[in-house]
Amino acid sequence: MNKIKLFAVIVFAIFIVGCSSTSYHAGELKDSYTPTAIDVADDNNVAIVKVADGLTIWKVDGDRKVGIFKMLFRKGLDSLLLSEGDHYLTGSIKGKDLRIKQASYVGGHEYFIDYLTVTVGDRMTVYYWIKDLTDDKVILGREITEEELKNN
Repeated sequence: MNKIKLFAVIVFAIFIVGCSSTSYHAGELKDSYTPTAIDVADDNNVAIVKVADGLTIWKVDGDRKVGIFKMLFRKGLDSLLLSEGDHYLTGSIKGKDLRIKQASYVGGHEYFIDYLTVTVGDRMTVYYWIKDLTDDKVILGREITEEELKNN
């Protein structure tokens, strides 16, 4: 009988450790991008927006920019040419829909949308930010590191 209780305690401990394990995943800048022009009137006044590997964009300002089959298979745009001004984006990351808040993009600048995901059990939290690579500053959100989250 004691062996059964010991086995039950071990199984329960493994279950608790397995369910409460935390995993982190950070986005990365890809080697190459294929930019898609979105309602661009003047080629000289465009902002280039690149997204981290694993993140795809489907909509710009509420207008769908990819076909339904690409959306179903979570294949969207990896980079955009946007006209100068305020835009919000919709896409997905690891199968989870993500709406990126409105940000102000400046023509002639290059931007990078980066992210960090934290998964605890079945729950995934996404932290994202937009960085202006031309000025080397974050324009939306706050850049977060894995170490910073582990220490909190």
